[in-house]
Amino acid sequence: MKNRLPTLDDEFLRFAGLVLIRWSSRGECLALQPHGSNFQGWTAENLAGLRLGKHLLAANRLDAAAFKALLQEDSDNGTPLIWQRPDGSVSSPLPVRWFRNPAGEGAEQIFSLVKDA
Repeated sequence: MKNRLPTLDDEFLRFAGLVLIRWSSRGECLALQPHGSNFQGWTAENLAGLRLGKHLLAANRLDAAAFKALLQEDSDNGTPLIWQRPDGSVSSPLPVRWFRNPAGEGAEQIFSLVKDA
C-alpha cells in the first residue's frame, strides 16, 4: 500500500531507530515495521525470503535450545545479534529484544525489536 499514512507506531519506530519484525511460529517473516523501511537490505520486495533460522540463528550459530533461552531473556538492553543480509554479508551486532504473543488468537507469533540506528 504505497499511499498508506504512517501510524504513530511507525513514526515512533523511525524516531527511535527501531525495527519491529513479526515472525510466524515456523520462522517465516510476516511483517516489517515501520512500513516501507529497509532493514539491512530487507525490504517489502524481498521480505518473503527472510527466515529466522537461516538469516539469524545460523548466522549467530544458535540452536533451538539457545533460541528458546533468548525468548526467555528479560534484558532491557537487548541481546546483540548479527543478521545475514540478502546478499549474504552480515551486519555488525545489533541489540534485539524478543516478545511472544501466545497462541490465543490463531497461531503463536514471535516479535523481534531491533535497534538498527
